[in-house]
Amino acid sequence: MTKTALHGLSAACAVAFAVSGCGLDPVKPAPREQLIIQAFLSPGAPVDNIRLTRTMDPATYYEGIAQTPVSGAVVVLRHGVSVDTLSELATGIYGNPSLIVQAGRTYSIAVTYGTHSLAAETTVPLPITVTAQINGGPSRYVPSADTLLFPKEYAYPDSFPDRAAISPKPFKVLWTPSVGVEGYQIAITARDTGGAGLLRLGDYNDWKAGDYRNARTRQREVTLTYPAFPDSLSSDLFWVGFKYQGRYDIIVFAMDRNFYNYFMSSGGGNSGADYDTGVTSYVRGGLGVFGSYAADTVRTFVKPEWLPSAERP
Repeated sequence: MTKTALHGLSAACAVAFAVSGCGLDPVKPAPREQLIIQAFLSPGAPVDNIRLTRTMDPATYYEGIAQTPVSGAVVVLRHGVSVDTLSELATGIYGNPSLIVQAGRTYSIAVTYGTHSLAAETTVPLPITVTAQINGGPSRYVPSADTLLFPKEYAYPDSFPDRAAISPKPFKVLWTPSVGVEGYQIAITARDTGGAGLLRLGDYNDWKAGDYRNARTRQREVTLTYPAFPDSLSSDLFWVGFKYQGRYDIIVFAMDRNFYNYFMSSGGGNSGADYDTGVTSYVRGGLGVFGSYAADTVRTFVKPEWLPSAERP
């Protein structure tokens, strides 16, 4: 199986804060404006994507005004005996592309903007290695973990209803343990995402009807993410995770405390904890997440046994 280092992070992990209310005066008095940070460090990657925004006035929420990027902030990153004042690379985005993140090192950030300030720190997990292994011996649908044949019974169950003999779990991913990890996230991402390549008849019909014009709908079909138990070193993959024919990246993120608890409490882990206790953030004086992760990727290729765009049953 092909492996590749991962230094980017899915947009699905981006911070999203919104304040809403009812009536002509949704919040009275208006809450204090706060800074929001979004930053994820990864070993071997440059420090080049620390994003700063500020909360919006609640009265502007229904006007469709996006969060405001923070330009002109002083952003200081400390690591070991080094102190770096980061440059503003683009509006609201700070970093130093020549500064490469080191595994096992603790990074502390301090942001000052007018009368506002925030601070946070993260210890970067050690790298992990991910491999793939089929469940049981090779079969018609899973000759190896590199290539899968998507069963017609999953593509069109009304016409091909008998799938009892087909394992719902084609293969699993395994990873090496790391230090400084609070938990793990699995992401299954399709790389070939043309509508004609959708594997299930229902999804293909939705695409023809125009349901995929919405960017969020398309993103949900491209990437499926879910958490793994903090003490686990493997995870089964299910056929439900594959929407398109073609190439897939299966990425395992080993996340530090800040990233993992933010992910789980903000609904990324489908825990619902955000409704109970609020989003977990270890940022002092502001909102958001300053976290870190190690990741590795394996790849597989999915071929259809029956493709909705090519034929009808």
